[in-house]
Amino acid sequence: MTFEQAKNCITGRRPLGMHFGLERMNRALAQLGHPEEALRVIHIAGTNGKGSTAAMIAAMFTAAGYRVGRYTSPAFADLRDTITIDTRPIPEDAFAALTEEIEAKTPPIEDADALTEFEFVTALTLLWFAREHTDLCVIECGLGGDTDATNVFETPLATVFTPISLDHTNLLGTTVADITRRKIGIMRPQAAVISAPDQSEEALGVLFEHAAAIGATVRMRHAAAATVIEQAPNRLRFEVDDKAYTLSVNGAFQVENALTALETVDAVAAQGFPISDEAKRAGLLAVRLPCRQEWLDTDPPVLLDGAHNPHGVAALAESIPHLCGGRTPVLLTGMLRDKDVAAVADILRPLVRAVFCCTPDNPRALKAEELAAVYRPLQAVAIDSPEAAFDAAWERARALGCPLIVGGSFYVAGAVRAQALAKATQSEKKG
Repeated sequence: MTFEQAKNCITGRRPLGMHFGLERMNRALAQLGHPEEALRVIHIAGTNGKGSTAAMIAAMFTAAGYRVGRYTSPAFADLRDTITIDTRPIPEDAFAALTEEIEAKTPPIEDADALTEFEFVTALTLLWFAREHTDLCVIECGLGGDTDATNVFETPLATVFTPISLDHTNLLGTTVADITRRKIGIMRPQAAVISAPDQSEEALGVLFEHAAAIGATVRMRHAAAATVIEQAPNRLRFEVDDKAYTLSVNGAFQVENALTALETVDAVAAQGFPISDEAKRAGLLAVRLPCRQEWLDTDPPVLLDGAHNPHGVAALAESIPHLCGGRTPVLLTGMLRDKDVAAVADILRPLVRAVFCCTPDNPRALKAEELAAVYRPLQAVAIDSPEAAFDAAWERARALGCPLIVGGSFYVAGAVRAQALAKATQSEKKG
């Protein structure tokens, strides 16, 4: 099987949709020899900040010399980018070979018990990590927790809860407490439990109650423990416990993700994975976060962000005045239909001067014309193709002499990232 055939095999499962429950996953892992049992796992659930926190944890342990697997979602440009060891994506030949093996050992796509796309990729990831003899694995939940395909680890080293807010309410529940009850399904009695500093009281109540019920203790650093020293494009310096750290990212909220990551690293270090302060500093400095307030110093500048719910978009809104230097930006946006589109628009509308709306490449996408109607009476242009919309928005921003913000969905930010990077390369050559 070639790499292209492997990709087609996996994307061909997309029509199967999402099926919650662990029966298919557990059956497949048994057929594959239970690779999950060989892994030492840090398992992450939450609404926002999962990818950033996972990247920070993995980078710190990699800097300490450990072999670290990381599994995140969604993909930005290549599905392999979601499956890495020490930041390097799974090779194409390994991806193809594992796809062929799993396809041969699990029910065919026509079978009622066939693995969904996400289940198949999760099984492939765990099998690769086990065969590559990783020291640690940082695994991000896909959706929810209790019935998520990643919830197959009996003895994780740590379960981490980034900020939990309203998202996927049609699937997970209509209150933060309801959603938290789904996410705590990954918690285990023997695992360290870490919460983000900015967790809501509603979520914390559920976390503490469940932890007490299973005999676990929730570890959480207070947000006030950190002091921001410097905030500039692609540079965020902060101090905690009299130690200074630097992140090459944007958004003051990333300090709280770093606090969560540092607390997790300390909890895992106490279980036989020692790490020095130097490795922590080097790891955090090395972190790169595509499409998470990713600032490209082009002409005009581009800010790529995948935030897609009110909590995440509010963090973007806080950064816009600081990064844009008082210039009112143009917005390129596209969203999925099951998101709180109106609330996101209410946050961004006052901060931008014009909007270009596109249709993300996803079955759940909201049509560009429908999204444009939400942003009116602000000037809103609907162009279905994200790539074509980016070109039009770029030209408008250049004519106005202002930055271009790309936000609303990782499916949009990821789709146009290559175009934005090409603009950055052109700017460097001109410079």
